[in-house]
Order: sequence, then structure tokens, then C-alpha cells
Amino acid sequence: MPSYLGQNFLTDSKAKTAIRDLILKYKETCNLTHCVEIGPGKWAITKLIQPIFQEQFWAIEKDTTFETILSQIIHHDHVIRNDVLQVDLQTLPVALESTLVYGSLPYYITSPIISQVFLSQDNKPKPIAGIFIVQKEFAEKVHAWAKKKSYLRRLLNHSHVVTYHKTIAAKWFSPAPKVDSAIISIVQTVTQQVDYKAMLILLDKISGFKRKTMGKILKMIDTPIDNIMTVPDSILKKRLEECSRDDMKFLVDHL
Repeated sequence: MPSYLGQNFLTDSKAKTAIRDLILKYKETCNLTHCVEIGPGKWAITKLIQPIFQEQFWAIEKDTTFETILSQIIHHDHVIRNDVLQVDLQTLPVALESTLVYGSLPYYITSPIISQVFLSQDNKPKPIAGIFIVQKEFAEKVHAWAKKKSYLRRLLNHSHVVTYHKTIAAKWFSPAPKVDSAIISIVQTVTQQVDYKAMLILLDKISGFKRKTMGKILKMIDTPIDNIMTVPDSILKKRLEECSRDDMKFLVDHL
């Protein structure tokens, strides 16, 4: 098994069943018709969820070690043999507006994968939902009610709800990682109406001032006083972590 891929395979049957049940739930509530799995590996989860979507199931797998295993349950035409970060989901023959993306994500590229799948600077269709196994620490920072929001959480907040569903102990994997994991879901709730390029620029400038109010932050980054005067006091008095979706959109649109 190539260690550079950071693979840890889930072995606990209860956790596997929880993932399958969660996918069944979202398939119904979000009216999902297609599924794309990232990194099926030894197909422990694949064999549970492929029957749910049948011919509308696709997999992205970089590791050719599992070629023979995957061919037992997925037609070779439905396996994309590439690095997920190099795959444009727009090129897949799936209805992205009705697509679920599932994956047990390598810890070191979790944020880039989620950003690529759900966040965009254009108006192209994106998958409506995702269910992922991620590092527990990551899950605690991106879910909708996180007290210490991550950079990615602030971006997702403008169009998605992230829910923390279940902790997965390290011992439930083989080989066991050094940290616990968690199951999260990401569901699109509104049309993306924020300029993500501008949002990234703004967050790059202000995310390092977590303890200061927005009023003080804007002055520290040399924002023109005329621009600051257009910002309501209700926003200027808040710290970054207290700003709502609408607050951040206002700042992006006006600054």
C-alpha cells in the first residue's frame, strides 16, 4: 500500500453502517440521483453504497493497486483513474445538481478537496451534498456551530450547512492513524451569491486578527475611511468569528 497516499481503511462495521444510513437519508431528503466516491480503496464502503445508486455511481481512485478489486463491483468506465485534485467534476456524465460526493479524505489535502468540490468563483453547477470522513479536529472547526471557525468554514458558511454526525475512533481503522476522525455532511442551502475571489482576498487580510473588532481590523489593514463609513456599526463592533453570512457578504460587496 503506497504510504504517500495517506490511506487508513475503515474496519468498524457500525461506522460503515452509519455512513450507509446517512447516505440513504440524504439521497431521499436532497433528491440525489448520482454519487461520486473519492478514493474507494478496498471498496469497504463502496460495496454498501454502489447498490444505492447502481449505474449512476462513479469512483475516483488514484491508486492502481485496487484495480482488480474495484472491477468486481464497478464497471471500468465508471472509475476515474486520477488524482481527485486533477479531476474536473464538470466533465463527468452526472447531474451535479443531484449528486452526492462521498470520501474518506486524506488529512493533508482535506481542505483543498472540499474547496474544489463545493466552492467556486463561477456559476457552474456543483454537487449539492457531500458526506466525508475527516480528521476530528478539522470537523470541529468547520461544522455549522463551531465556536472556533476555520478559514474554510467561513467560506462554506455562505452556501452550505456543515453537520458533525459521529466521531470515529482511530482504532476503527487499519492501520490506525494517530488521531480520531469524524463523519460530516456538507449540504448546499442557497445559491452561491458571494464573490469567492474577493472573499479569499478579504479573509487573507483579516483572518489573523481574531481578537479585534471589525472596525479596528479595517483600520489596521489601511481601509479607506470612506469605505469604513459605509459599514454599519452592528458589523464594526463584531469580531470576525461573530460575523454572520450576511455580514461577510456586505463586507465583500462594499470593500
